[in-house]
Amino acid sequence: MKAQAFGSPIFVKRAAYVVQEIANLEDAIDFLDEWPEDRRDLIHETALKACCDAYGGHKPLSAARAAFYGFAVDCRLQDGQWQTVSVNSDS
Repeated sequence: MKAQAFGSPIFVKRAAYVVQEIANLEDAIDFLDEWPEDRRDLIHETALKACCDAYGGHKPLSAARAAFYGFAVDCRLQDGQWQTVSVNSDS
């Protein structure tokens, strides 16, 4: 299945000088799957479910992007290696 592209990407910071572009559902699902298990919470679970549902055609792409965006914004508030660096709010 071809990856469904977001209208505009979301950029997240993985480390001091590493920025990752989340441009589509596949990127978002991979990012969420790689998230450390001890830092997963309800927001992570909700974002992953929304992305998987959109991938399966059960939710609109915009809902998945919004859920991932919310997850990324929430991570900005946390200390640690993974945090949001720049989030484009365009859908």
